[in-house]
Amino acid sequence: MEAVSEHETRLVQELRKRTSDLNLAQEYVKDKNLVRFLRGRRQSITPAEQMLRKNHVWLKENDVDAIVSKPDPPGWGVNGLFPWHICGFDKNDNPVIVLKFGAWDVKSVVSNQREDFMSYAIKTMELCARSCAHSTREKSWMGQLVGIYDFKDLSFSQMRCFEVIQITMQASQLFDSNYPELLGRGFVVNAPMTFQILWKLICPVMDDKTARKITVLGSDTDIMRNEIGKYVPFAEFPKMYGGDGDNDLKIIVAPDGSPIRLSKM
Repeated sequence: MEAVSEHETRLVQELRKRTSDLNLAQEYVKDKNLVRFLRGRRQSITPAEQMLRKNHVWLKENDVDAIVSKPDPPGWGVNGLFPWHICGFDKNDNPVIVLKFGAWDVKSVVSNQREDFMSYAIKTMELCARSCAHSTREKSWMGQLVGIYDFKDLSFSQMRCFEVIQITMQASQLFDSNYPELLGRGFVVNAPMTFQILWKLICPVMDDKTARKITVLGSDTDIMRNEIGKYVPFAEFPKMYGGDGDNDLKIIVAPDGSPIRLSKM
């Protein structure tokens, strides 16, 4: 994320003044955090205030701190039903997140564990946000993640399930509404034909600015290397996506956003 401009500094001061009644934490009211809401609402102060207030309510109502600290259900997580991890860091020290959406078996849990799944999705979003904040904690700007979204093995049975589509759209809306400017760049890789169904449904509920940051790639690792390599050193993303990094290297995120484990799994 770019540093806060002089014009934005004045707007941030006004936003901080307008929301002083919320008694937000010191880290939360820093310029580099509040500017996310301004940029997420195209520098319009009133919509930015509304977004910030709604986010404050959402964080409290969902008790996000508790969700982050709660263990994942058995069989979920990095190597389970819903795998994701950090594979490295981009040229600005932002985390590079690999989400293997094609392997996410949402259909198997959406009927009887819908609440657990949404909590898991929120936990994933929040840990990504905390990782970005942690990696740029000494900088004047807030980190933005690079996402590699792997849709390999995405099945048609997932795409034809109404509940899967519904909860995917709900999660996308939550991300856009509560984590403005968290995504720096996104790359969809190994997308099968069925992905087009999902993409056409998600795009209308996604902010245009967010959608423009996402590049849909095929399965050609040379193309992946060229596109992802514009933002990420080759050593910081796996060979399977065209980089020079170890395919088995995974970084796990602690509740405070720091990497807690660097291991082969």
